[in-house]
Amino acid sequence: MSREGKKNKKPEWAQKFEERGREYSRTNREDYRGVGRILGHLFAVLWLVIFFYVINKYYGSINFLTDDFKAILWLLNISLVFAIFSNLLQAFVQSSFLRHFLGFVGNIVSIIIFYTAYVIFPFNASGDTVTLTRVILIFMIFGTGIGMIVDFVKMLRGKN
Repeated sequence: MSREGKKNKKPEWAQKFEERGREYSRTNREDYRGVGRILGHLFAVLWLVIFFYVINKYYGSINFLTDDFKAILWLLNISLVFAIFSNLLQAFVQSSFLRHFLGFVGNIVSIIIFYTAYVIFPFNASGDTVTLTRVILIFMIFGTGIGMIVDFVKMLRGKN
C-alpha cells in the first residue's frame, strides 16, 4: 500500500464514529426542521390573532387611518382569517402543493386588498405622502402579482 493510501485511510472505529455522527446529525436536523416549521406557523398564528384583535378594536384611534378604513376592514379581516387558517393548516400538514396553493390564494386576496386601499385610500395623508403611498401600493400590487404567478407555476409543477 502506498503512503497516500495509509495517510487517507481512517481506522475502522473512526469511520464508524463518523458515520454515527452523520446519521445522528441528519436525523436531528430533519426533526428540528419539522419542529421549527410547526413553531414558525404557530408563532405566525399568534401574531395574526393579536393583529386581528388590535386592528378591529383600536382602528378608530390610529392617527393615519380615516373613517374610510371601515370600507376595507372586512376585506382585511377575511385576509387575516385566511392567513390564520393557512398557517394552522401548514403547521400540521406538510405539502408543497398545499403551501403553493395557499400562497396563490393568499396573494389574490392581498391584491384585492391593496387595490381597494388604492381606490378608497383610507389614509390620513397629504401632498407628497399621498403620491408616495399610492406608488408603494402599486409596487405592492405588482410584487404580489409576481408572487402569485410563481406560486401558481410551482403549484402546477409540484416544485418546492
